[in-house]
Amino acid sequence: MSSTSAQMAELKQLWFTQAEADCEQISQLIETLAKSPHAGDETCENLYRIFHDMQGQAGVFGYPLLATLGSKFCRFWRGVKVKEAPTPEDINVAQAHLLALRFILEKRLEGCGGAAGQTIMEKLDAIVAETAPQPFSPSVGTCPRAS
Repeated sequence: MSSTSAQMAELKQLWFTQAEADCEQISQLIETLAKSPHAGDETCENLYRIFHDMQGQAGVFGYPLLATLGSKFCRFWRGVKVKEAPTPEDINVAQAHLLALRFILEKRLEGCGGAAGQTIMEKLDAIVAETAPQPFSPSVGTCPRAS
């Protein structure tokens, strides 16, 4: 293995460890919002920021499925951030994205995740479509949809 490949593998492991820690932070933020939806703009913004950062970083390390998940969450959460406070339905959407994130990391679903990745994205699209106040288009992300 070249030194560049070894360095990239080390960076990937560091990123992966950080992504796992991000899951815990996301969980805490969602728990805070579930207990007190009026927890403040900072809580909502922090939740958005973690998913946004993941969206930008995941593809670099071979996880475009996570980049797509982050993109979908951010797109949904931008609509939530303009509200006075997230609704219970909004919090359920955040929890669904967290569960998907944990599954992808636990199973190390690199790339677009194959059939499992497709199923995850379809289920998230359905959950968001039921909740989204505006017409929802599931065509966000870097992983192609199956025909």
